[in-house]
Amino acid sequence: VELRRVDERSDGLLVLAEELQLALLLLRVVLLHHVVVAGALGDLERFAETAQQAGARHCIPLNVSAPFHTPALAGAGERLQEALAAIELKVPALPVFQNVDACAHQKPAEIIANLVLQVSAPVRWVDCVAAMHAAGAEEFVEIGPGRGLTGLIKKWNRKVPVRFTDRSRFWEQF
Repeated sequence: VELRRVDERSDGLLVLAEELQLALLLLRVVLLHHVVVAGALGDLERFAETAQQAGARHCIPLNVSAPFHTPALAGAGERLQEALAAIELKVPALPVFQNVDACAHQKPAEIIANLVLQVSAPVRWVDCVAAMHAAGAEEFVEIGPGRGLTGLIKKWNRKVPVRFTDRSRFWEQF
């Protein structure tokens, strides 16, 4: 399985895959015009060629180490479930928004079940950010080594404040 980012609106991509009779999986709509699909290398190459002929500006192969968020990793989800069964998760003080369903959860059993599902399920990132914003999130902070999500949130909604911090200085800023 290879992942490929396609710079094109998501409408019609699955129809295109069906017309080509490809076993592709729409993994996530990162933004309205950035989607990620997964499938066998030959299918992805045919899909990219046809998508570009249909007007997609870019089809970029992603360099990934595993087929994350695809059914190919269902077994890893089962192993994660076994590992999570060994811990006691308490009710969180704040709702936990999960990419598998873009909803807020506070029941430990639901959170764990969704973590297991997320290993092999598409990422609903835009829906998740929108749900957090609709629930009252006024500002987003990206913590980590890069600023990729900060830029995506700005593309999603320029009016929403977003900032970045690396892990080493996170607590100093709050």
